[in-house]
Amino acid sequence: MSLFRRRLASFSRYGFERLEYIENTSSAFIDTGHIFKNNDKKIEIRFQQTGVFATTHLCGASSNSNKNYVLNAYGGYNVWVGSTFYTRTNVVVGGSYDYSLEIKDGELVQTVNGAISRARVPSVQAERSFYLFDVNSGRRLPIYRAALVRMYHARIYDGGLLVRDYIPVKRRRDGVVGLLDLIEHKFYLSPNGTKFIGG
Repeated sequence: MSLFRRRLASFSRYGFERLEYIENTSSAFIDTGHIFKNNDKKIEIRFQQTGVFATTHLCGASSNSNKNYVLNAYGGYNVWVGSTFYTRTNVVVGGSYDYSLEIKDGELVQTVNGAISRARVPSVQAERSFYLFDVNSGRRLPIYRAALVRMYHARIYDGGLLVRDYIPVKRRRDGVVGLLDLIEHKFYLSPNGTKFIGG
């Protein structure tokens, strides 16, 4: 049995049911609690866009000064590093995407359903934890919204090490839907109390 299946089996015994996806329909987000320690980093997300995206954030974090983004996918989705954006994804409502962002040796590599874009990017010191479905930034404009997506899985790598490995689950005792991290053995809900739905 693979390590993934062993971990999943153990969590099933502790009262979680595996789902295909979790979905945000309003303002739910996940605070991963992870602050990047290395310049080299990678995010992998499989998602379906379910609603408008012009002012939404798929994921991200800023520096404490709020002037620079460590990594931020915004607005359908332009990928910001530092104070400008470098690559673009033209999502459509109803579209499904295997999406990854990797910064290695100062180069951003964006992969969307196999299509690759590259750009040289600055190094930004991470000072805030990374969010999924939204961006962790104190410089939040009123128009900003959490991403209206179904998320099927998400992984975060820091310096080549897998630090978060999220799967969608439902807690059996109360039916609450969230993400289960197979690395740190933790169940994640939206910090603002907004509920995800699952399927």
